[in-house]
Amino acid sequence: MRLTRLTLTGFRCFAVRTVVGLADLTALIGGNGSGKTAVLQALARMFSPDSRERALHRADFHVPKGQTPEEMKTSHLEIEARLEFPEIQDGSADPDTASASIPPVFEQMLIDPDEPTPYVRIRLSADWKRGNTPDGDIDDSLAFILSPEGTPPADEEKRALNSEQRSHIQVLYVPATRDPTAQLKLHAGTLLWRLLDSIKWSDGLRGTLAAGAKQIGEAFADEAGLRKIQTTLGEHWRGFHPEQRFSRVRLDLVRSELSEYLKQLEVTFRPTPTEESYRTAQLGDGLRSLLYLSLVSALLDIEHQMATQENIPDGLSEPASVPSLTILAIEEPENHLAPALTGRAIQKLLALSKKTNAQVALSSHTPALLRRIDPKVIRHLRFDADQGSSVVSHIVLPATTSAAHTFVREAVQAYPEIYFAQVVVLGEGDSEQVVLPRLLELEGSGTLDERRVVVAPLGGRHVHHFWRLLEQLNIPYVTLLDLDRERVGGGWDRVRYVLGQLHEHGRQVQVTIGGKAQVLSPDAKTDAVPLASCLGALERQGVFFSSPLDLDFLLLEAFPAAYKGATDGGLGPRVPDPVKQAEKYSARIAADVRRVLKDQGGDGATYTPAQQALFPWYSYLFLARSKPTTHILALAHVSDDDIQAGMPATLASLCGRVSELAGVGFATKDDEDGPPPLPDDDELDEPYSYDDDWDYDEAEPEWPEPDEDDEPDHADPDEDDLPF
Repeated sequence: MRLTRLTLTGFRCFAVRTVVGLADLTALIGGNGSGKTAVLQALARMFSPDSRERALHRADFHVPKGQTPEEMKTSHLEIEARLEFPEIQDGSADPDTASASIPPVFEQMLIDPDEPTPYVRIRLSADWKRGNTPDGDIDDSLAFILSPEGTPPADEEKRALNSEQRSHIQVLYVPATRDPTAQLKLHAGTLLWRLLDSIKWSDGLRGTLAAGAKQIGEAFADEAGLRKIQTTLGEHWRGFHPEQRFSRVRLDLVRSELSEYLKQLEVTFRPTPTEESYRTAQLGDGLRSLLYLSLVSALLDIEHQMATQENIPDGLSEPASVPSLTILAIEEPENHLAPALTGRAIQKLLALSKKTNAQVALSSHTPALLRRIDPKVIRHLRFDADQGSSVVSHIVLPATTSAAHTFVREAVQAYPEIYFAQVVVLGEGDSEQVVLPRLLELEGSGTLDERRVVVAPLGGRHVHHFWRLLEQLNIPYVTLLDLDRERVGGGWDRVRYVLGQLHEHGRQVQVTIGGKAQVLSPDAKTDAVPLASCLGALERQGVFFSSPLDLDFLLLEAFPAAYKGATDGGLGPRVPDPVKQAEKYSARIAADVRRVLKDQGGDGATYTPAQQALFPWYSYLFLARSKPTTHILALAHVSDDDIQAGMPATLASLCGRVSELAGVGFATKDDEDGPPPLPDDDELDEPYSYDDDWDYDEAEPEWPEPDEDDEPDHADPDEDDLPF
């Protein structure tokens, strides 16, 4: 049995009907105040074994936008859980042991022809109205819903759950501040009580405890000083209380009941820095948090053994009822834990969620934790101020059969910071990660952390998948790609690729030629549109190109002195004099052009003579050396004022766009303050198209495979491999 869907309506920050899909392990992520805790508490309101956690309060009812709590007279909320039974679908349910995962009391299964498995709907409904008390009056009910999803139930299609039926599902809510001390007390419902309650205590132990208590009590009572105090106390007691009942006073040290001994039970730890054992209160916050998780894991392990084994393990008693499903709802499991221990905790939770009787739902806003979790189980939450309600988004990855699926999944796990960003800048590699943060901080107000701007090297061939991902999460983004002019797949091929992907995303690229608005078509071919006009139009769509080659060449061209001085000892390529050794100079330039543009690339004819003269330096600085190291050394000697004065126009535009998005947020399609809509089709001439200046292949252009020379080489190259 699995709880696969939780639907919230009018509960806390969820104004409208919101569906949260749940997996074996589900990670709820988002900023502070986005609704993560509300989801976990909704589970506890339905199925917590603690009546205090099940109790609804005035604060659980949503306050609509534009209203205050004082203005409200009534309110309504619903929390609905959908339970599915995959063991029925795959045939793994054994009729003799089916009750372990399919409670026999759940006779309210719904079968839908369009659904793969039977399911059960359980709904918590509550109404609040203003009353004579500050909290008002709350009427709630927990019931099976016998109508299919999408069909409002009639009164006869609501069947109330009794306490026994509800007990087959339990939610253990673990708050962000975890103090196991309370759970180690022998009170009904605590984790320790539930563990000890499963023990089958032997009669021999009870007899031993009774005999020992009697012997200790007699020795204690024989102490002369104790007898004197007891006699004096009795005399004064009878002076105040002359009646026969309760007239005798006795000081007892030990009772013979087992429960009294168990109240003294505590967890201790050895070895310690001292000779004495450590108690729980002496542990640090991190270790206490781990102990709390250990108690939960031990309890679920014991209950799993009881539910799945035909014979009860030795020493354990057959319980009156074992929950068929336990959901561990834990807030911020990484609290107070070192990264290494966080990884171990997540692995334990993953193993726990694989049990047939357990699920895990956790909340977090720590990237280190998300690196260890499959993006498919992540639920992204954000608070939409316009709606006054939290929104939940599921992470949708490319098809599992595609190479893009593996790339996107691993890339998102490597850079989970994008989930918490206000703006994401998608670059292509390490150079962007080194250069863009400094440029963005110069052009904006405050650091990237303060503005929640994340630079992620996730561009390239699968960039459109990240566009889709960020749009699902409603996170604004800009993209910086390499134009790679005259490289295979570069130039117009690169532009065509981007236009095609924008077209699939429903975004048109508009240019103005001769005073007329035109929409670029990714299919047609004509040479009517200048490349510069097209790049400008793409920038308005948030897609920027490092032109003419890549970011490395762009900065080398913008700050030649700084980059040429970034070599050890002022070394550099040995380039013949262009006047005195014109023939050798031309040969050297041609060799470096070929090395930079690759064997199948162009001859560099579209580059200016000044740009061609930089090819030897590009080869020396970026193909034979580490790109990040070169940028760090070069820009370290350029002042902020000089960077701002010499910043290429493309990068200045990108920084301006990021500052705008970080300041005013994301303009959605329905945002009245967003960019003006494009003209309708009937207002345009024929869709514009373009031709490819470097048409190497008539087939659909593919994003080029990375070349080994493009990867940073941190080792010193052999002299024979260098062209200088």
